[in-house]
Amino acid sequence: MDTADNNQMPNNIPLPPQFYSYATGQPFDTCVICQTYLLLPGTQYMIEKAIIRYPEAGITDVAFEYAMCLPCSEKMRQSLSTDSLARIESYFREHANLAGRQELLQRPGKPEPKEWVATCLLNNTPIEEAAEYQLIAQCDGPNMVVGLAPYMISGRAADELSELLSAQTKEVLDDFIDEHFGLPPELKALIKEKNLLLL
Repeated sequence: MDTADNNQMPNNIPLPPQFYSYATGQPFDTCVICQTYLLLPGTQYMIEKAIIRYPEAGITDVAFEYAMCLPCSEKMRQSLSTDSLARIESYFREHANLAGRQELLQRPGKPEPKEWVATCLLNNTPIEEAAEYQLIAQCDGPNMVVGLAPYMISGRAADELSELLSAQTKEVLDDFIDEHFGLPPELKALIKEKNLLLL
């Protein structure tokens, strides 16, 4: 691992298994939209995973997961309403402790990716107390890029973000779910109801 000094956080690290595909147990290798191969160095993409806990049954399940190349991600963002995007960006500016985030990511010593997603970026809910949460990472080929991401969003914060979305944006996200995820009706309805997509 190349770093300028012990206090300098590397720009990227090997992708932690926490961000592997639950379905395959391996790193994501294709874009969910255009099927571009993702694991070549220089190929930029995002990973999003939504996890739901069922405490009474002692079960944790992945509601959905995908990787999307940055060109497709940008096209998706352009299809969302400008009002929704502005409200989401304002919410992140207001609630994310970016200074504390930077301090955590630049902590000297061996990188600890699990620590980076241990609490919600927006309300500090510990991951073990979140019945639902999402993990987001930015990647470059086989590596995870260390910047604002990786981060975790708790179900409560996702609910608040969902309330900021316009009808147009919700329709775009619903269409994306219908086209790309072969989910049982009850899970698809849950995802649509909560708009569990950050893109």
